[in-house]
Amino acid sequence: MFGSDRKMWETLNGIEIGIILFLQQFQNPVLNFIVKAISFLGNPIFWFFVAAFLYWRGKKILGFFCMNIIVISSALSGFLKALFMRPRPNLALYNAEWFGIKESSSYAFPSGHSLLASSFAFFFRNKILLIIACAVAFSRIFLGLHFLSDVLFGLFLGFILGYLIFLLKKRMPENFVISTKKEVFLLTILLILSFLSLVFFNKFPILGVALGFYAGFILEINSNIREMNLLKIGIGYLGLLVFSLLALIFSDILQFIIFFIAGLWVSLLWPRLERKI
Repeated sequence: MFGSDRKMWETLNGIEIGIILFLQQFQNPVLNFIVKAISFLGNPIFWFFVAAFLYWRGKKILGFFCMNIIVISSALSGFLKALFMRPRPNLALYNAEWFGIKESSSYAFPSGHSLLASSFAFFFRNKILLIIACAVAFSRIFLGLHFLSDVLFGLFLGFILGYLIFLLKKRMPENFVISTKKEVFLLTILLILSFLSLVFFNKFPILGVALGFYAGFILEINSNIREMNLLKIGIGYLGLLVFSLLALIFSDILQFIIFFIAGLWVSLLWPRLERKI
């Protein structure tokens, strides 16, 4: 229904395109590099590394919830993009690629980067992260990837999602074990729906990482993750870098398997190897 009604988007685009054109007057190589770096702070890759850091520092449940935010926000943005089918403002301006997936080939509304960054800001209830989320939203407009309404709606959705997951997290202490609480049941349903959405919208890299991470988390559910020092976390990151480089070489099912192992590396493989060192 929404996808077929392009007249609505054309009217709104005509109003908002002036904002993008105004901002693009200030583009230059140095500023573009800085803004692209800011934009990366709304990328699922960045927040996956944050989740890994927290997990390896012994904050197992916090890392688990960070992964939940990545999965649910990615599924939600994918669903809404397919529902509204709003074209991006300028496909020729900035053609970013994330592990072989061309960003400009997807739709604009809402901004997934803004949604994800905002979700984390409100989940952690942190003013600095909120400023970062707003900066990410600005960067998406500056780079010509989104209209103003895309990022505003993304920030709003992130506020709702981040706050709801924050409420769920409050009910689960760090020493949480498998339970039958209704909150756990609700979270399980949300994750299952998110997995189905990620499959439907072909977000297989995120799906692979998430499934690997959750598989390791379940296998280690009743084990405490020992807090690693920064050196060992750095080694863990080197492992993730190797998997990332391998993912660039392969495609399809092999790439999915590599992403799965990368998720498993964070929640199971590296913690077990580290305990033997």
